[in-house]
Parts: sequence; C-alpha cells; structure tokens
Amino acid sequence: MAPAAAAQSGAAAPRQIVPPKEVVTKSPTNAVVIRPGPSVNIIQSLKVKRQIALPSVRSNPVVKLQATNVDFKPVLSNPRALFNVADTLRAAPQLASVRTDDTQIYEVEQGLVVRSLLAYEIKPGVCISASKRAQLASRGVACATRLDPTKRAEAFANPNDPHYVADPTERANAIAAASKHSAETSAAIDIDIADLRARFANPAHKAELVAQLGATEVARLQGLDDESLKTEMVNSGEMAIEEVMFIPAADKLDNARNRSGNSKTKLPVIKSNKKQLQTTIFLTGFTLGRTYEWRQRVEKSIKWCIAGCKKTYYAEVFAGFNYGFGLRFPIKLDGTYKHTDNGGKSSATVTVNYAPFNGSTQDYAATGLPADKLFEGKEIVAQFGAHAGFGYKIPFYGSLNVDAKVGEDFTKGLEGDYANGQFTPPAPGQSMPPLIKTFSDIDLIAGRANFGVVGAKVFPAVKANLQSDDLSFTLRDNVLGTDTPINATGQTVNLGVEANDQTSSFTIRDPIYNLGFLITPGLVGRVFIDVSVWSHNWDWPVWFPQLAVKLPPDGVDFACHEDTVCSRNYLYSPAGAIETTGAKAGENTPFHKELAAWSTAFETKWLPQCLDKKCKTGIKLVRLNTELEAKQKYDAAPANTPKPVSIAVVQPSLDKAEASAATLIQESKDRQVNKETTKKAGAGWVLIYKAVWLPKCADQLCKTNVSALIEQMPAAAEVKQKQFPDEGSLQVQAKVGQDFAPKLQKEVDDSKARVSQQRTRDNDTRTASPPPETPPSRKP
Repeated sequence: MAPAAAAQSGAAAPRQIVPPKEVVTKSPTNAVVIRPGPSVNIIQSLKVKRQIALPSVRSNPVVKLQATNVDFKPVLSNPRALFNVADTLRAAPQLASVRTDDTQIYEVEQGLVVRSLLAYEIKPGVCISASKRAQLASRGVACATRLDPTKRAEAFANPNDPHYVADPTERANAIAAASKHSAETSAAIDIDIADLRARFANPAHKAELVAQLGATEVARLQGLDDESLKTEMVNSGEMAIEEVMFIPAADKLDNARNRSGNSKTKLPVIKSNKKQLQTTIFLTGFTLGRTYEWRQRVEKSIKWCIAGCKKTYYAEVFAGFNYGFGLRFPIKLDGTYKHTDNGGKSSATVTVNYAPFNGSTQDYAATGLPADKLFEGKEIVAQFGAHAGFGYKIPFYGSLNVDAKVGEDFTKGLEGDYANGQFTPPAPGQSMPPLIKTFSDIDLIAGRANFGVVGAKVFPAVKANLQSDDLSFTLRDNVLGTDTPINATGQTVNLGVEANDQTSSFTIRDPIYNLGFLITPGLVGRVFIDVSVWSHNWDWPVWFPQLAVKLPPDGVDFACHEDTVCSRNYLYSPAGAIETTGAKAGENTPFHKELAAWSTAFETKWLPQCLDKKCKTGIKLVRLNTELEAKQKYDAAPANTPKPVSIAVVQPSLDKAEASAATLIQESKDRQVNKETTKKAGAGWVLIYKAVWLPKCADQLCKTNVSALIEQMPAAAEVKQKQFPDEGSLQVQAKVGQDFAPKLQKEVDDSKARVSQQRTRDNDTRTASPPPETPPSRKP
C-alpha cells in the first residue's frame, strides 16, 4: 500500500492512496477535488467548515447545505458503497479481513465532499474454492477471474464487460496487446513461483515462512500445484479502494412567473347563451443545473513469494460532469360558460376543465414558445457535459494518463414511459413510474481508456421520481375584481354580470403545477486490471446524494414556462363571446433581458465557427452554465439590497465564457487539421514504412505480405484519428505504428525462419547425397 500522508499536529493523518508520481490527473482548472495529488491533502487544502462522521449521517441522512437539503439515502442504501461493502465483509471473517474502513463527509465553501477508503485482504484458500468464491462475490468482492484466450476474446467482445472494445480492428489490437503482456507477465510469475518453491525446499527459508504464516498454511501452499498456487497468490495481498465525490452547494432552479394583467376590453360578440371555451394549451416548467465530481483509485498489492517480490498495480478513474436538466409540463384547458336569465335577474357561471398531457411539437408551438426552444416537444430536456480521465501504473507495462471531454443529449437514451424525453406528466394525486437509467452507450472517457491489460469506462446514470401534488389556475373576475383559485378540474365558478349589457369578463391565468421531484445523478465506473491470465474487475455504481426539490421551493411554485402565453381573456354575454390571449411569461427585469440578449449573441457569434458537433455541444453547454451562474448571482442578492440591473456584475463569468468558446473553436479547428493531415500523410507514411521494413525481409513472400500490411495503414490511421480526434497526426501515426509493428515483425521473423529452414534442408540434402565418384587416374 502506498504510504499515508504525514501526520499533522501530532495526530495520525487518515490513511489514503498516494498515486504514483507518473500518474497525474488532467483535470479541469476549476475542479474542486479531482485535482492531482492525494485526496486527503486536496481536501485539507480546501476551507473545511465542518466534518460530519458517517454514524451521524446514518442517524440523520438529510444534511443541510446552505439553502439546500442534501438527502444521503441513495448513498447509504447503495450496497456497493464502500462502507456497506466493509460491513458485509466484517460479517464474514472467514472470507476476508477488513484492514481500513474510513468514510468522512466534509462541508467546504463549494459544497460537500465525501471520501471513503476500504482496504481488505481475501483469506487464504477462498479463491480456489468454488463455494467460497461465490460467497465472497455475494458480498460485493470478487476473486480474480481466469481468462484463457477464448474467454479473453469474449470479454473484449461483450458490451457489458469493462474490457469491451466496439471497433473490430481496435478490439483485435487490444486482444493482441493483452496476449503479449500476458505472456510476458506469465514468464515473470513463473520465476517468482520457482523462487517460492525453492524457499519451500530450503529449511532456513521455510522456517521463516512458517514463522510468518504458520506450519499448516505453509504445508497447504506447498501441496498446491503451480496453477493453484498462482491463483492463490494473485488473490493474496491487500486490495485498497478510495472514492471521493463532490456535491455542489450552488444550484440553479429556474421557473417563470406570470406577470399578466387583467382585461376588460369591450369586444365584438356573436350570439350565444352557452359557450364552449376554446381549447387552450399552457406550459409550466423549470430548469436545474449542477456540476458534480467523482474519482476512484484502486491499488492492488501481490506478494508472489509471500515474503518479498511484492508488485503493486494502480489505476484511477475520474469524472467531473455537469447537466442542464429541464422539465416542461403542458396542460390542456377548456370549459363551458353559461348565462341564465331568471325573471330579469341575470347570472353566469364558468366550468373549467384541464389536465396535463404529452404535448407534440405543434402543441408546444401553440403556447408561444420560440422555435429554438421546442426541442421536438420533449417534456424532458437534458444536456450533459463531462471531463473524465483514467491513469494507471502496471508492472511490466508502464504508466499512462488519458482524458476526454464529451457532451450528450440524455433524452435519446431514455426508455419506457420516458422514451425519447416524451411522457404524460402526472395528474394531481398521481405519480410517474420511477426512471432508473444507466447510459451504457455513453463512455465519459470516450473509449480512450482501454489498453488491453488495464482499462476503464465511466457511464452516466440517473434516477428520477415525479409525483404531482397539485395543479391549479387563478380565475380573475374583471367585473367583480376578485380572484378565485381553480384547484380541481370540473370546478364551477359564479361570475359577475354587467347590468347594462349582461356581459361577463374574466381571465384564466397563472397555471401552477406542484409536484414532488427527486433526481439522483449517478455514475457507473468499470475498471479492470489483468495480471497474466487472471483479470480483476471492479464495477461500482455510484449514486450521489439526492437533489430533492421541494415544491414550492422557498415559497415559489413552478409556474408558466418562460416565453409562453400564461393567461387567456374571455368576454361573454347572451349575445356572443370572444377570447384573446394574454401576456407571455418571462423574466422582464433589465438584468434578465440583457442576459437573454447576451445568450443569443453568444451562440450567434460562436456556433457558426464550429467545425464539428462536439464543438457545438460545448458552446451550448458554456452558454447554459454561464446563464445559470448569472441568475444565481442575481438571486443571491440579499433581500434588503437592490437587485442588479446589468449583467456587468457577472462580467468575469461572461469573459470566461468567451475564452472557453474561443478554446472550443480552436480545438475543433485542430481536430479538422488533424483529420486532414492524417489523410494527406498516408502516402508518405507508406513510403517511409516500406523503406524501413522491406529491407528486413529475408524472402519475397515477406516483402509481399509486408507491403500489403503497410498499404492498410493509411486507412487504419483515419479510423484511429476519428477515435482520437484531439490527437495530432504524428501521435496517431505512432499509435498505428504500435498496432502494426507486431504484425510486420512477425512477417520478418517468419521470413527469416523460412530461409533458415530452407538452408537447413539444403545442408541436409548435401549431407545425405553421396559424393560423385572420382574417375581413376591414368598412368602416363
């Protein structure tokens, strides 16, 4: 195990995994915890306001974080949470022993940090017993799995396996690399096992082992065959896993409030004593935005000789991800107006009917929503951006770091009741089926973290629950000057009637949709490390504390969606009726108008400059995050101080957005240059590789085969460039060279073997043939 951080102030520092110096996290500049260095050191560098122990959270899982309540139930109930795995292992001491189990929650200025570390050792003999292996797996810990060539190929072809590589060519290369490393590692392990056998045979060394393990255990190990002994050793030693997650305090919750006025305009009428209200569609909704961080470090130590010859395998995977998550709730409203004349005394009523429904693009457009916000009539609108990475240091293989940025539309992967982001919002008193989805086709490391013998994938996940508590409107009687809540569909309201012309004037406005809303963002991290023919896999679902939005939040209901019509005016009389639309909802302060103008100008300026979809998604995410930051700044102004009137107060955020956009544009240009350069350089690479490899051939067959392989390299380079669009042309060339070098070398080696065999056969033929007879010499 890597050394723990030094003790501070006389007290021992918490144990932690210290990453090898070769593994340096490539994290975003504004990252809170996914920065280079040991996790405890990073946390100590933050301004810690308070530290919360795990038992305290277990007794009271709802933690107050500034203006938000953070619900830890999803973390506590996750059976794969490290502290829960530790509890299950402690309950089975015959299978494993827990060396370290430490979970702490820290409140820092930016939010909450949760750090967990679990270190354990599997007991001797467990992994060579089928029944005990199964018992251990049921407790969240698995022994290493043996991979023969067939099983290895199956693992790389299985989408549910962390080894999986989608592209057939890349898969073949990964399998070749894994097989090569397996052979090299096996040779080294054979040496260590031979050394262990020698220790068993040496009385002095055996006595040392007996003193360490006991005579019974040494006798058991000595009686195992080599394969069983290797299985025992590869599962021995300490396994340590450290996980850190960051939950932000700042959250943006946008919902529009209608500011429509009353109407008492005299309008032309047509004859009607009873009138059906025209069907009107209202739209309520809101947007949420947050940024989370997560990192997991894995360290496996194996003592191949029991005492000495220890080797340490290290891997880490991280993700910082943000999302803009919006829900829109279309509501269909109609009803019946009725006028009654009872002996010269007039009265009027209106009965209002309404219900939420699954709206189409046309329905959304009917609310007045701008075209750029229709989103195909989806009730769920979700954008997701992430910066993720992976690093490792493996004996016999070396170390490496990779990272990637991705942006995705989440709604494309939703299924069932939420398919493609389309669903019918729940009516009051009803709830939607829970949404639980892992997006296994979206690897946040973009497929760049599979190196054949070690690799990782990180998939985003989400849980969501919706339950409606109320749906209401307000009816403004413009004759009486009164407001009446419409709390249930089918409700009838008495209306005022003008004495002179028998008209009733009223406005139905302000749709308010109360619902219980819980969203739990998550990740599924899959890591594998292969040691010779054994594979260690870790598949950890991670659920972040629930973002519980209590409606109404801080006394504000989710109301009419911004930029949509939020009221309708009615003027009815016995002679006729007419209806008009009211004002649109929106944030009409100078600050919000200026911010909206900035957002439009920002996308108008930058989107046309993007050369690929990745850039365009990035621009939209930058715009969204900047908007949310600006609105947070506006909302954060104390109640007793004037609100900002200009977006100049968030100028640093606007400048940062411009700089980020410029970087995204340049990256898209670089990717285009990389693509074009790789394509143009293909012919030159062919000439260079032929000049290097053809002279190494020992026969014509080799030259033919080598030429054919080299001719395939330009196409392979273009495929590789698509897989690694941010890599330079020379870097891609190097990767392709690494892929083809073993194949080219094999052709050369085979040619030399053929020539050598031919020479041997020729020599054998000459040796087997009798020498020609020498004619007798004649005497003169």
